[in-house]
Amino acid sequence: AEGRSGLLNAATGTGKTYAIWGGVVNAALRSTDPTRSSPVIPALSRNRGDLETDLAPRDPESHEMPGQARHDKIRGGRSGTTGLKAIWITPLRSLAGEIADSARRMCEGVGLDWRVGLRTGDTSTKERAAQKKAMPQLLVTTPESLHVLLASKGADKLFAQLDWFVADEWHELLGSKRGVQV
Repeated sequence: AEGRSGLLNAATGTGKTYAIWGGVVNAALRSTDPTRSSPVIPALSRNRGDLETDLAPRDPESHEMPGQARHDKIRGGRSGTTGLKAIWITPLRSLAGEIADSARRMCEGVGLDWRVGLRTGDTSTKERAAQKKAMPQLLVTTPESLHVLLASKGADKLFAQLDWFVADEWHELLGSKRGVQV
């Protein structure tokens, strides 16, 4: 949120995805609502290990949850704009799908109306064309697909609003051709 880089290293299954994505979501919520004084931090279920949509109430006196009717969705991102705000790169297509699903659940849970896109070698030509026309706010992708996007005509416009870049499973990329692409 302050323009700094960071590194998170933790064991598998400890919630790294939610820890990182939670920071991005909190920053996005704060940028769209300057009156927001505290972050919205979703709880992780100890039993299921996934996002709980029943988030803690914002006001200790209130029993209403952020997902209830009084909570309006916050659209777009910075001042309601659209476009690519975050890229999440992972070397594994299967993991990319899981990350995209987790990010969607978190956005829905806190009322952030961001589109989450998935772009891998399995993404259809039709979906790729739709993404280039109107990029999602978060794009979960692989190094090869990101490389193609960066080399495409108009890439400067696609990435003009990019605020966050997450490289997941970085150790899988180090010392390989795929890491050089990033």
